[in-house]
Amino acid sequence: MIRTRESALCKLRKKYRAKKLKEVCNPLIQSLSSSLNVDTSRFLASIVRNSKHEGRRWSFKEKVLVVSILKHSPKSYAFLRSLFPLPSRKTLQSFLNTVQYRTGINAHVFSVFKDSVQAMSDKDGVCCLMFDKMSISEHLHFNQKTDCIEGFEDLGRHGRISNITNHALVFMLRGSNQ
Repeated sequence: MIRTRESALCKLRKKYRAKKLKEVCNPLIQSLSSSLNVDTSRFLASIVRNSKHEGRRWSFKEKVLVVSILKHSPKSYAFLRSLFPLPSRKTLQSFLNTVQYRTGINAHVFSVFKDSVQAMSDKDGVCCLMFDKMSISEHLHFNQKTDCIEGFEDLGRHGRISNITNHALVFMLRGSNQ
C-alpha cells in the first residue's frame, strides 16, 4: 500500500515538475479570489509571482501590507517569512526610509485618522488619543535628502531654534476594543 502511494506521488511529481508554479497556481488563486479579501488575494498572487527561480519584485501595496504585519507582530512576520517569500527587513526599512516626515502637525496623518474613524463601527470608534513627552539623546545629523541638519529644536511652521533637542512630544491613538 505504501509503495503504491509512493508510486502515485512520484508520478504526480513528474507531472507537475514540468509545469511552472504559475501555471498550476494561477487558476487556483483566481477561483479563490472571489471568497478572499483584496489584500489576501494580492498576497497569494505575490507568493506565486515571487518564486525562487525569478527575480523578486514587490509592489507598493505588497510592501505596505508586509510592513503592517511586521509592525503589528515581528514574530508573525518572522514566521510567515520562514514559510513564504516575503521582502527582507532591509527592503522594508529602505521602503520606510522613503517616507518623509516633517515636524509639526501633519494634515495627511489627521485625514487618514478621519477616514479610518468614519469607516469604523460605533463600537470600534471608541478610542483614546494619548500625548506624552519622550526623552531622546542629543545628536546632530545631516540629512542629505532634505539638505538639513537634524537635531535642533524644530517647531514646525514656527521655525527652528539653535538649541539641541533632548525631548520629543509624541502621540498615539489606540482603540479601546484592542
